[in-house]
Amino acid sequence: MMEEELQNLINKHFAGQSSAAEEKLLQKWLHESGENRQVYAEIEKIWERTQPKHSAELPDIQAEWSAIQARLGIRIPEEKARILPIKQPQTVGTQRFTQSRGVRWAAVAAAAIFVLTVSRVFLNIDSRQVYATQNAERKNVELPDGTLVQLNSASEVRFLAGLQDSVRLVFLQGQAFFKVAHDGRPFVVQTENAQIRVLGTSFDVHARDNQTRVIVKEGRVQLQALSTNSPDKVVLEANEKSIVFMEKNPTPVEPVDANYLIGWLNSRFVFHQTPLREIIAEMQRRYDTNIRLQAPSLGERSMSGVFKEQQIDTTMAVFCRTLNLKYRFENGNYFIYQ
Repeated sequence: MMEEELQNLINKHFAGQSSAAEEKLLQKWLHESGENRQVYAEIEKIWERTQPKHSAELPDIQAEWSAIQARLGIRIPEEKARILPIKQPQTVGTQRFTQSRGVRWAAVAAAAIFVLTVSRVFLNIDSRQVYATQNAERKNVELPDGTLVQLNSASEVRFLAGLQDSVRLVFLQGQAFFKVAHDGRPFVVQTENAQIRVLGTSFDVHARDNQTRVIVKEGRVQLQALSTNSPDKVVLEANEKSIVFMEKNPTPVEPVDANYLIGWLNSRFVFHQTPLREIIAEMQRRYDTNIRLQAPSLGERSMSGVFKEQQIDTTMAVFCRTLNLKYRFENGNYFIYQ
C-alpha cells in the first residue's frame, strides 16, 4: 500500500468518514505486522487526546480550528479551514439535524489536521528519521536544523527528515536535553501527554510513564498538556521546572537549579525525595541490568542526593547503604532486601 494511501485511510478512519471497503483495507494492513499495529496505537492515542469532546451544546467551529492551529503553532490557509454552506432542507427537523452533523464534522476535521501531521511522522517510513538509544547507551544527535539533542538511555526522538515544515515537530519518548537552533520557526517537542513549544533555548525533557517533566536551562518554553481537557499553559524561563501528570494541567512553575537537576549530562544520579522504584527503573536503563525488590513496599522508600555514576556494584552499595538496605547478585539479577 502506498504511503499517501495509508495516511488517507487512517485519517478518514479516525474522522469517521471511511467506507466499508476502506475499513477492510485498513484492517488488512493492521494484521500484516505488529509494527503496523504499534504505529496505529500511537496515532490513536494522540487522536484521543486531541479529539474535541462531545457535549450537549454544538461546538464553536472557529474555536476548534483555532485550537488545533495553536496546538501546532502554524497558520493554516483560510480556504482550507472554510466550512462550505449547507443547503437548507425543507423541514425544520431535518434542517436542525443536518446543521448539527455538519458542525460536528467541522470540529472533527479540525482535529484531523493535527492527526494528519502526526501520522506523517509515524507512517512515512521513507522520510521520517528516528534516533534511539538502548539501555546503558547515550547518544549526541544534531538535527537537520542545527538543533543539538543529547539522548539519555532507552530514549527515542523521531521527526520528518529535513525538518522543513513550518513547524519543527519532534516526538520524544524517554529523556533528552535539547539545545534548539533559532531559525524563526517554532520548535515543538511532543511527548505522550504534553507539548513543549520554543523558539530558541536549551532545556531537559523527561517523558516516561505518562509524566512529562521540563527543566529550562536557558531561554523560555511554553508547556501544556496534550489533552484538550487541559487548556492551561505555563511559560518557563531559565532555572524553572514544571510537570504534566497524566492529562492534568502543568504544575505551577517552580524555581530550581537546572545544572544540578540535569545531572545525567555529567554522569550523575540526582534524586529529590525519589521513590526507590523510580531509582531502580533509572538504574536498569543506565546499566542495562535487572534489579528486583524483596517486597514491593520497599519501592516506596525515598531518597535525596547526588551520586556519581560508577561501577554498578559501587552504586548499588551506596544506594542500599543510604536506605539501610542490602543487596546481592544472583542468577544474573540484583536483589534488594531488608
